[in-house]
Amino acid sequence: MVTDLDGKVVEGTLRPSSDLETHTLLYREFPAIGGVVHTPLGVCDHSLRRRGWRFRHWGTTHATHSNGPVPCTAPLTDEAIGGRYVHETGVAIVRRFAATAERAATDPLGVPGCLVAGHGPFAWGRERSRGGRTMR
Repeated sequence: MVTDLDGKVVEGTLRPSSDLETHTLLYREFPAIGGVVHTPLGVCDHSLRRRGWRFRHWGTTHATHSNGPVPCTAPLTDEAIGGRYVHETGVAIVRRFAATAERAATDPLGVPGCLVAGHGPFAWGRERSRGGRTMR
């Protein structure tokens, strides 16, 4: 199935992902990406996400896909969780890649993924199939 950037189905009969608002926000904010993947992880990874830790390079495979550690977002606020949770998940990712007083902006193609604190990983790439390869 295919949607436009506002989430309207334009092709197919299947229902969109429950994370559609996160995906469409990332496509709008990071226009160079062509594919986004999101998946839950196991118990060990869940505990790392809950603490907001980032993943450093774990070897040549990781270094091939990313120019730096996989960042982790700040935890979502209770207001964000109780409101437009899926949209706010995307906002948290975009904020993590934006420049701040403490750090330069992160290039989403140079670091093609992010852990959302307390939620899970999102990965992306220039082509539609690239997000899945990055997730591995």
